[in-house]
Amino acid sequence: MLEAHFAVPLVGGILVFINTRLAPQEVAYILNNCGAKFLFIDTELANLIRPIQNSLETVKHIINITDVEGFEPLDGEDYEAFLQTGSPTPLSWVAMKPC
Repeated sequence: MLEAHFAVPLVGGILVFINTRLAPQEVAYILNNCGAKFLFIDTELANLIRPIQNSLETVKHIINITDVEGFEPLDGEDYEAFLQTGSPTPLSWVAMKPC
């Protein structure tokens, strides 16, 4: 999550964190409503997404994060493999002055 807090805004994305206590249909509503294109999911929470995976209208990439072994990932890419597809070239950024 710490990597996401820095990386996603740096490339112009918006973070939408999902409460893991929500019902699968509520999660689907949030993901579809916000227009999420990527879904980063801990494999131990994959069963929350599995029943709604086919109803996710805007999600194009599912990235599985395996912190705990023994859970079946969703159809998608492994987080570490996903990181390897990035460019090693640093992005330029400017710290914004608070309002």
